[in-house]
Amino acid sequence: MIRDCLKYIVILTLFIGLMSCGSDSTGPDPGDAPSVPTKIVNEDAQPDVSYFKNNQPKQLTGDNTKSTNNYYAARNSALTLSGIASMNSLYSGFMAPASSKEPEFKDGKWVWEFTHTNPETGDTGTFRLEAEETSDGYKWAMFLSMDTSDFSVENYKVFEGTTSADGSEGEWIFNAIDLEKTGTQEIKAFVFSWLVSSDTKMETSFKFFDDSGAVQIEGGYTEDVPEHTLTMNYPNSQQSNIEIYWNTDNKTGYMVQGTECKGWDSTFQDDNTVCP
Repeated sequence: MIRDCLKYIVILTLFIGLMSCGSDSTGPDPGDAPSVPTKIVNEDAQPDVSYFKNNQPKQLTGDNTKSTNNYYAARNSALTLSGIASMNSLYSGFMAPASSKEPEFKDGKWVWEFTHTNPETGDTGTFRLEAEETSDGYKWAMFLSMDTSDFSVENYKVFEGTTSADGSEGEWIFNAIDLEKTGTQEIKAFVFSWLVSSDTKMETSFKFFDDSGAVQIEGGYTEDVPEHTLTMNYPNSQQSNIEIYWNTDNKTGYMVQGTECKGWDSTFQDDNTVCP
């Protein structure tokens, strides 16, 4: 299911990490241009799964029959799901070149333009990043124009989104490029939103879409230290939904998959009494 969803997301990896020339700033200057969010999403708005990375208890042996199977099942799922929840980072490469260019102010928007040529094929893509000021932040959009022997796009919106002035809140909508179609239309592939309330409290949500626009995967991550919850739902599939909860103070947690709950105690040993 995840593979079917992700196959529609074409990152154009040959263009990530671009280094090219941009245009000089001209026209009226309304003030300082906004800083380009090269990380796209606030770094604090990522699932913190250090609890699972830092705790790898050994399986008990001998007369003690308790096990750590429940914890390890949750650990494996949490590390996988956290990676899916951070898919937005793959698009950061499109932003990086703009941060080193001087923008122009055109028609009420800051505009960064740059090109990149693939040295192996000679194909050249033209990128345009736009930022328009809103009441509490900025509205962003990245466009691509490219003509190759395989496909052609003109002002294709690679992604768009809004961010608050301090980056603590925002949403990005990432589009895919289906290389099997010429002159492809915009196909929404992935949506990610976040709200960082403090150093210890935040929430995110995400959705993956298929090429027809139907939601294939949706989920989210909430953090209100010491409590953390990561969810993954499959609304159009028979695959079981997943909820993983862990407490970084008392070390307990559980994973609900479908209707089955598996918990663990403060020593990471199986204990279903922790389940809600």
